[in-house]
Amino acid sequence: MKRIRHCADQTMKTTTVTEESGMADWSMEEALRMALRLEEENFMEYEKSAAEATNPGVKSMFLFLAAEERNHLKLIKDKMDQFHVTP
Repeated sequence: MKRIRHCADQTMKTTTVTEESGMADWSMEEALRMALRLEEENFMEYEKSAAEATNPGVKSMFLFLAAEERNHLKLIKDKMDQFHVTP
C-alpha cells in the first residue's frame, strides 16, 4: 500500500493506493491536478538545475528536459480545459 499526497481544491489530501484499487479510483480532476503539480515541480527543478550547471552538456540536457516538461504542462492544461477542470 502506498500513500500519495496531492493538492486538490487548495487542500492537501492523502490518497491511499492499494494493489487492488490503484489510481483507477481517482477522479479525472484529481488525476489532472496531480499530473499538473508534478510536471510543474519537475519543470522548475530542471530549470534550476540548468541555471546551476557549469558543464555545457549537462546544462543542455536539463534545458531539454525542461522543454519536455513545458510540453507536458501544455498537454495537461489542454485536457483540463477540455474537461472543464480548474487548476
